Amino acid sequence: MATAPGEGPVRDRLIELLDRQAEVIHAAPVRKVALTWLAAGTPVDLSAQLSKADMFRLALNYHYRQPFEELFATEDGRAAIGTDNVPAVVAQLVGPIAYGRLVGAPRTTHDDHVRIVDEFLAAHRQPETEAEPADAAAES
Repeated sequence: MATAPGEGPVRDRLIELLDRQAEVIHAAPVRKVALTWLAAGTPVDLSAQLSKADMFRLALNYHYRQPFEELFATEDGRAAIGTDNVPAVVAQLVGPIAYGRLVGAPRTTHDDHVRIVDEFLAAHRQPETEAEPADAAAES
């Protein structure tokens, strides 16, 4: 099972994860990519008896999402995404790679992955908190 890169800034670790995911996506048959991507979006009712198909979907989700879960479980990772909705984050990051593979677009490159991560981080950047007016007056 893949693991999250352990060292370095979140940006660099995300780029490495996308590079790894792209290798898997581009090496897999298109049918497998399609089935995996479609299965990832199918909710599973964990309170009900799980079918073999449900267990398969859960295993696929876990396998491909786990490195992202590990990264976003860190303090730096949580700060970078500002949410705990890791499935949505994975869809935003891996989606362009998987979709491109499904529609026959040219293979994504490392530079594409850098751009995807940079745009993702820019969109999720937390605004700087502004000092309260009373605090600003006290500093004067």
